[in-house]
Amino acid sequence: MPLPFTARSIDPDAAAFCARSGASDRAALSAFVRGVKDLGLWESMVCWPLRSEQNAGTGTTAYSLGGLGTYNGSLVNGPVWGADGIDTSPTNAHIEIPYNFLNGPNSIVGQTGSLLAAFANFATDFGIISNRGASGNFWAFGTRNSTTQIFSTSNVTGGGNSIVTESSLSTNNLQFAGFHMDGAANVYRTRWNGTNATSATVSGGTASSRTNFQIGREITTQYAVKCAICIIFDGTVLSDTQHDAVESLYKQTLGAGLGLP
Repeated sequence: MPLPFTARSIDPDAAAFCARSGASDRAALSAFVRGVKDLGLWESMVCWPLRSEQNAGTGTTAYSLGGLGTYNGSLVNGPVWGADGIDTSPTNAHIEIPYNFLNGPNSIVGQTGSLLAAFANFATDFGIISNRGASGNFWAFGTRNSTTQIFSTSNVTGGGNSIVTESSLSTNNLQFAGFHMDGAANVYRTRWNGTNATSATVSGGTASSRTNFQIGREITTQYAVKCAICIIFDGTVLSDTQHDAVESLYKQTLGAGLGLP
C-alpha cells in the first residue's frame, strides 16, 4: 500500500536516529521529523517513538528523538516491545528516563511546555508518565483512583493540587492527548482527539531534587499501559492549532495504522 505521506529523501536527523536505535521505519520517522521542523518545533522537542519498528524494538533502551537533546530511557523489569507500542503490563515494568523535567535546565513544569502522547490503558487505575520530587507527586499524565481522569497533577512541593476529569477515555483504546503547561500563570490545559478539557490553575511551589521521569510508573507504583509515543516540547506551550497540527502529523506518519480517533 502507498505510504500516507509524500516520499522525500531521508531527513539527516531521522537517519541518525535510525542508525543509533536500529529503527527500521525510516520513511515514517523522516516524514515526522520533517513535519515537526516545518512547524518550527524541532529544537524544543524530545520524543520517544515506542512502536517496535520506530525504535530499537528489542533490548532495554528506548532511544530519544528530537532537537532538544538526547534523553534515552531504560526499560526496567521487562516492558514488552510491540507493533503498537511499549506494553508495561509485566510486574514492575516501566521506562526510566534519567532526567528531571521539573527543575533541570530544560524544565517544563514551573516554566512552559507541552507533553503529548498516544497511549492506551489496560486498567482503571494507572499513571502513564510521571515526574516526581522527593516530597510529593509533581505531575502524572493518565488516570488515577479508578476513575476516567485523563490527567492528574499536583504541581510542586508546597503547591496546590488539580485534577482534570473527563469521561471519554475507554480501556484498551489508544488516544492522542496533550497536557499544556503555562508555568508563568500556573495554568494546565488538556486537549485530546480534537477536544479541549477544562483548564486548571495550580498554585506554585518549590521543585525538589528527584531526577527521574517515568513511563508506566509513578516512582513506586507500576501501572499497566501501552504507549506508542511520548513527546515533550520544552519552552513552548502549544496552541490548539499547533496541538492539532502535531496530532495530524503523527496520525499520518508514526501513528499510521493505530486507529487513533
